[in-house]
Amino acid sequence: MLKPSAPEGLDIAVVWIIGENQVPADYVEVAEAFQVHAAQAGLRPWVGIPDFAYGKEKKAKVDEPIEEAMTALTGAGFDSDNWFLAGHSLGGALT
Repeated sequence: MLKPSAPEGLDIAVVWIIGENQVPADYVEVAEAFQVHAAQAGLRPWVGIPDFAYGKEKKAKVDEPIEEAMTALTGAGFDSDNWFLAGHSLGGALT
């Protein structure tokens, strides 16, 4: 989870659904760049990057990791109704 670095702006939360064979750490750099650009547009973006268990025998369970990311964001202080989902690769299809 990444808290916003901008001191003010409209609070938004993005839950980023990772691609197959990826781990959340693979997305930290792009999420931080997103936060910088969003802050320039007057936003205070919070980012949650849940981990997913993809596999041929087992379909990814989407709801539970998203709910866990949302709980982590609200527990860290996010209290707005501005929620967004973003996805990369297979994460985009799941989203």
